[in-house]
Amino acid sequence: MQTCKVYETNELVGLKFTTNEDCSACIHIYSHGPDWEGYFSPVGHNVVVLPREKLPWLQAQLAAVGISYTEVPVVSMGDLPPEEVAALRRQRKFLGTPEDKKQLLEELRKKYGA
Repeated sequence: MQTCKVYETNELVGLKFTTNEDCSACIHIYSHGPDWEGYFSPVGHNVVVLPREKLPWLQAQLAAVGISYTEVPVVSMGDLPPEEVAALRRQRKFLGTPEDKKQLLEELRKKYGA
C-alpha cells in the first residue's frame, strides 16, 4: 500500500498559467510523469499546487514545450488571522454564483498578491 506524504505549506508552490490551455497541458504533463501519484492539486483559475521538490522536473518539461507560468504563494488557512478565516467562511457560506466566487477570489488576490 502506498502512503501519501503530508506537506507543510512552505514546501508547496503554486503555478499560475496565463491560459486554461497551458494549465491543462501542465496537468497532463504532470499526470503522465514519473511521480504523478504524489501530491498535485489543480485549484482553479489556472493555478496548480505541487511540492516544490517536484518543480525542477516539471519546469524542464514545461520549458521544452514553451509553456511559462508565474510562481504564486500557497497560503494556509492557519496562516491567516482568525477574524479573516471567519470572514472567509461566512462569505463561502453565502456564495451562490460563479461570479460571487470570482469576485471573492479577486479580492483575495489583491490583498495577498497571489
